[in-house]
Amino acid sequence: MSTDCAAPSPPRSPLPRGAEGDTGGDLAVLAELAAEGAVTVEIGGQGSWDRFDEAAEALRGRRISGKAVLEVVTQ
Repeated sequence: MSTDCAAPSPPRSPLPRGAEGDTGGDLAVLAELAAEGAVTVEIGGQGSWDRFDEAAEALRGRRISGKAVLEVVTQ
């Protein structure tokens, strides 16, 4: 049995492959296009931020399609 341990993989980026640097401008354009109705955004699930784990698992397991919208409520 080997005692060598492989180094852990670096954390995965939430950005698509090849996306580097500041993507704020791109996101602003996308949000504007969605607001104008030029692109559609499918919302597959919506719920409280407290249910993040459930939403993430549903997305990973492909039980919902589209986006998961999580509501953040400040008190």
